[in-house]
Amino acid sequence: STPKFKTTWLQTNSEDQMIPTNTLPKIFFHNIRSLNLVKFNELKLIASNFDILLLTESWLNKHKEKLYAIDGFKTFSSHRVNRIGGGVTIYVKDTAKCRVLRNFSDQHVSACWILHQMDKGNPVIVSVIYHPPNLKKHTKEGTINHIISNISKFCGTHNSAKFLICGDFNDLDTSSIVQLFPFPQTVNFPTRDATILDLVFTDLGEYAG
Repeated sequence: STPKFKTTWLQTNSEDQMIPTNTLPKIFFHNIRSLNLVKFNELKLIASNFDILLLTESWLNKHKEKLYAIDGFKTFSSHRVNRIGGGVTIYVKDTAKCRVLRNFSDQHVSACWILHQMDKGNPVIVSVIYHPPNLKKHTKEGTINHIISNISKFCGTHNSAKFLICGDFNDLDTSSIVQLFPFPQTVNFPTRDATILDLVFTDLGEYAG
């Protein structure tokens, strides 16, 4: 079938510049609803306070990606093909010991997955996902299967891994994630009008609340 999403990686440094760490990364998660120049300038002001920035609904395309690069950060993006809206973007500080999990990408799901490796302690898988509203049942099932498959894939080789899965899930039924894995959903306040659309699943208490 025709790909709906394209995932790209804009590298700004080599892995030998990464600094090992024994602390969890500082993470910023936001549904930005179209990354424009005004919002981008605001994002740059806070970027230095974080190791990883997670954005949903970044609305980027292959022409805009380089326009919104942040000095000192790598950029990973999954955007819609031949359509405006949606998409996700991750900014990772150059010195963070992270790598993108390219084999976790799916041309039918807007998602980026990265691994944050600490010298001591468990590796942390960080993901940001955008699921458009009002999709057909088989597409919704495809997104859930994508998430469950990737979690299972990594747990199969790293049973001590921890997870932080963030996203704008709209009307997607995510109950199977908490049924299959010990990842409570930690957002307990409305994120769009009176509805909780932006969710965070994690087994790391430090990111709860």
